[in-house]
Amino acid sequence: MKNKYKLQLSKDYTLNLDISFLKLRAGYRPGFADMTGIIGRTLWYIFFIFILSSHIFYQDQASLAPLFWVYIFSVTLLAFQILRKIVLKGEFLPTVPYDLILLTFTTLVAISLFVNSLDAGEEINIWGGPILRLYSGLSLICFWFIYYLTVINFSSKKHLDKLLTTLSYAPVVAGILNILAYFQWGEAYWIVMILLLPGWIILLLSRKSHSWIYLINIISSLYLFTQHKIAIVSFTIGFTLIAGTLILLFKNRSNLMGLVRGFDKKTDSFLKRENGIRDLITDNFEFMYIIFGTLIGVILLVWTFWQGDIPLTVYLRDGIDTLTSDQQTIKDLIIGGGLVSYGGSFITQLIHVYGVLPFVIFLGMFISISYNLKMFILKSTNNILTGKALFILLSLLAFSTYMLLAPAYDLIFVFFWIIIALAGIFDQVHIKKKLFKLSNDLLIFSTEKSYYKYIQLAAVLFVIVVTVYFLELIFDIVEYLV
Repeated sequence: MKNKYKLQLSKDYTLNLDISFLKLRAGYRPGFADMTGIIGRTLWYIFFIFILSSHIFYQDQASLAPLFWVYIFSVTLLAFQILRKIVLKGEFLPTVPYDLILLTFTTLVAISLFVNSLDAGEEINIWGGPILRLYSGLSLICFWFIYYLTVINFSSKKHLDKLLTTLSYAPVVAGILNILAYFQWGEAYWIVMILLLPGWIILLLSRKSHSWIYLINIISSLYLFTQHKIAIVSFTIGFTLIAGTLILLFKNRSNLMGLVRGFDKKTDSFLKRENGIRDLITDNFEFMYIIFGTLIGVILLVWTFWQGDIPLTVYLRDGIDTLTSDQQTIKDLIIGGGLVSYGGSFITQLIHVYGVLPFVIFLGMFISISYNLKMFILKSTNNILTGKALFILLSLLAFSTYMLLAPAYDLIFVFFWIIIALAGIFDQVHIKKKLFKLSNDLLIFSTEKSYYKYIQLAAVLFVIVVTVYFLELIFDIVEYLV
């Protein structure tokens, strides 16, 4: 392809255009494509490092901050991705893990919202309003883009490590900015920090680098828990820690004494100063977690039930009662009743809004991700990779359990999707082990032709429904202004 073009501006003047700087080839100086790549990756790290402190930038509307943060960055990062793809003539739709199931979920959500908007007319705020903005089609579509773009931009061993490190520093950055801005901690922030406690413990025990930041996060999470003792949160963390212990016990069911002997041997080496403390911990990561995970988990569960009549399932029961009431029609159960607040937990509210059908797809995604991570953990002999997989699995379990039992704040659901993205990256890099291939000057994923056409079909349907949905939004805005 030629890199020089002539543009005839007038009869006597011709403008010569040289676009070779747009190409990323050996021998060319860094150009526009490199610049978009660098800026785009920098924006990604800004998005993740400030995700827990986004409320500081929107102090007048702090509760809306996480979703504003997602909206702004999803549009910006998507624009950079499209621009880079155009410049480098790369593939526009590389397949990534769980793309078909997530695309099906968001498509059903868009269809449900569109049908209910036509059915209810002006009775439903399609933006979600101040209460249901988290469930709006705009939010879920942006979450899909955040997932997809995160996976295709960070699917390498190096970038997965950097992403985990960036997320680990986010609580410290949020703490410093909160102190400097004299801003009060929000409830969503400390719930997220406590829900990540099992994950911080896993990373501290399994990784040698950045151990101090994991220790700070663990201490911060425990402190926040002592200041906000809520039964649902304590039960969720206790249940998650015990679940991690059971997984590791099942993995080592025929080698429990081997774990004990290995720990004893490493302890002797440590006492003889042959190995350091970090070697002692990381080499015996599974044994250490079984001990501490069981201890902390049992303490939290005992404390939870020791409180007496704790309404652990009050939100869940309220949501189920509404779902099974006589006012619910078959149509409401299948595709939902639209963006109307019904109360209950996050999951029951999601079913109320979009119906059972999208929820089944959502549940299938959770089961598929959890199963793949569990099977990897059971087969893995690498402590570092086991730690990463267990961090993602336990974080996913903690956030899912909390959303089943309680209403979710915006920040909690945002972090849930970030964890889903981490699971997608881990699946791409360590489970399926799909390497990048060089095609048209761009490193892209190799695609699986067996189901690629189904993804394309779902994508076309998704784009059509979303386009109609956004056109309806525009018409509503114009009508409101007029």
